[in-house]
Amino acid sequence: MCAERSARVVLLVEDNAGDAGLVQEMLEAVDGDRYRFDVVHVNRLSEAVDRLGRDDIDVILLDLGLPDAIGPDALTAIQPYSGRTPIVVLTGRDDEAIATACIGLGAQDYLSKGDIRPIPLRRSINYAIDRSNEREIRDLREMLDRYREMSTTADADPSHNAIPRLRERQPQAFGCWVESYAAVLRRHFDRLVVQIDKPREEMSRIVSELGQQGAGPRDLLDIHVSALDRVSGDGNSVKARTMALEGRLVALEMMGLLVDYYRVRKSAGIR
Repeated sequence: MCAERSARVVLLVEDNAGDAGLVQEMLEAVDGDRYRFDVVHVNRLSEAVDRLGRDDIDVILLDLGLPDAIGPDALTAIQPYSGRTPIVVLTGRDDEAIATACIGLGAQDYLSKGDIRPIPLRRSINYAIDRSNEREIRDLREMLDRYREMSTTADADPSHNAIPRLRERQPQAFGCWVESYAAVLRRHFDRLVVQIDKPREEMSRIVSELGQQGAGPRDLLDIHVSALDRVSGDGNSVKARTMALEGRLVALEMMGLLVDYYRVRKSAGIR
């Protein structure tokens, strides 16, 4: 019995029912591909924007002749909502100049609808997704490296050298703080998808516990980096990349809370 193939979700934005049906047939026509394609078909750009807000989409096939968007305007109109989801544009046979312009605007590839064949279509989709994933993984690694560099730079500050790092002083508690911080990152990400409250109590609790241990910026960065490593191993690469990007806001807010903690204690004469 063959193992089930992984699914890649394709958002097909095409108002011509015949063209849309042909593309869907082609994506189902080739056996032996390591992926199967689940097609979500919409007729208008506005419907595509709605789907992008609700569904996990791996790639967008975008017609450049929609009722509510034409040519490169269709691409630039959807990009604020597509995030890092790769886009392959579909053009008429004589629109190569427009398609090339779309590549310059950020589309991964273009296909002429008159010349589409099953294997090239699937290959273009797979290449677009793989190239996008490789770029995002590279960006994620660079971001984590920058965080680690910030933590290392903090070590070079002479004022920190007299106090061992928190992860060395209390390794078991450090692991608990990392898990709590990872929960904050996950909750922050969930706020982007569902309207839920910010985890203020958990953030304040972590900062209060760190403040009681005399933790400084480098300790908070240590926990932040370790928590990002934790959530990056959750198995959902898209979610992990989003957490890493959005996590910068969490780190800044947590740093501000830690500064406020020490300022309040200092004004109250508490050491």
